[in-house]
Amino acid sequence: MELEMYRRYSQMARGIEKAELVFKNGRVFSSGTGEFIDGNVAVADGIVIGVGTYEGETEIDLEGKVICPGFIDSHLHLESTLVTPGELVRQAAQCGTTTFIVDPHESANVSGTDGIDYILDQTEDAPANVYVMMPSCVPATHVDDNGCILTAGKMKGYLEHPRILGLGEVMDAPSVINGSVAMHEKLQLFQDRVRMVMHRFWHLEIWLHMYLAELIQIMSVWIMSMQWLRQENGMQVLIREGSAARNLDAIVKGIVEHHTDTSSFCFCTDDKHIEENP
Repeated sequence: MELEMYRRYSQMARGIEKAELVFKNGRVFSSGTGEFIDGNVAVADGIVIGVGTYEGETEIDLEGKVICPGFIDSHLHLESTLVTPGELVRQAAQCGTTTFIVDPHESANVSGTDGIDYILDQTEDAPANVYVMMPSCVPATHVDDNGCILTAGKMKGYLEHPRILGLGEVMDAPSVINGSVAMHEKLQLFQDRVRMVMHRFWHLEIWLHMYLAELIQIMSVWIMSMQWLRQENGMQVLIREGSAARNLDAIVKGIVEHHTDTSSFCFCTDDKHIEENP
């Protein structure tokens, strides 16, 4: 940030100058403490510069409405929305989702790296933060027939891309458990990076431990009883509420009943059609 800009923001933040925009009479949610704070939110150039008592060049009276940080959809397949990637992001951003972590698994299975490039290009100038996970299973398993094969070698070129976070949904459980060379190469390729690997495997506890041995750190949940096992093993649990899977009610009910620490839970849609209500 340039010094003059910083000084200008500092004047506004301290109330010496009026802020460009102030949201007044709102209840501000503090994600750090879980509290609701009564106060005004001062904004300049789209940046929140303070919460407290402020006056603005433009003021919006929220009449007690809640202000909270933008939502993050921690795992979704943009292809399932049935609209173009850019359109989905534009629509969802209006409802408060400001960050999307997408897995272009379907696109890659149809057209390989061209499908991944399409998702990246379509979301480059989207009005939100869109990050991409490299599809791990193209094809999904060794018995599936598809349009392309995505190897670790083809993934290497994406390692330095600023919006590629890591390896995507690992649905080929047999390859992980049996130590497939091709799967191991993909896992090794991303081992030194921010690992946000997801999978949907739920059978036996020993197989879960094999996944943990490969450092797969995030898992979406299908069966409630397995959710607690995954949490006990230090995995992040994704609560899915989309078109294909809905487990929000069941898992949240269990969290409330057992007074479970929610720090290892987050939300995602996974697969959701755009025309369906939130």
